[in-house]
Amino acid sequence: MDDGPIRLRLEVTDACHGCGVCVEVCPRNAIAMRTRDGDPVAFIDTAACDLCRKCLDVCPVEAILEPYPPVWRPDDV
Repeated sequence: MDDGPIRLRLEVTDACHGCGVCVEVCPRNAIAMRTRDGDPVAFIDTAACDLCRKCLDVCPVEAILEPYPPVWRPDDV
């Protein structure tokens, strides 16, 4: 059974406090702010993300992670 394409994904953890710095540095506009439990949090569009990892470098609370070992998941977009 073919579940479609798979992509390596960066993960936004619960540590995200919604500062939006990652949104500003993303060259592909793959990160947007959404609301979770009434608070803003980053959301990464896996289809648009090219894994440049600039968001990892700028997050002040290290809320964006690259799982190691890499975790492959079906696209959900």
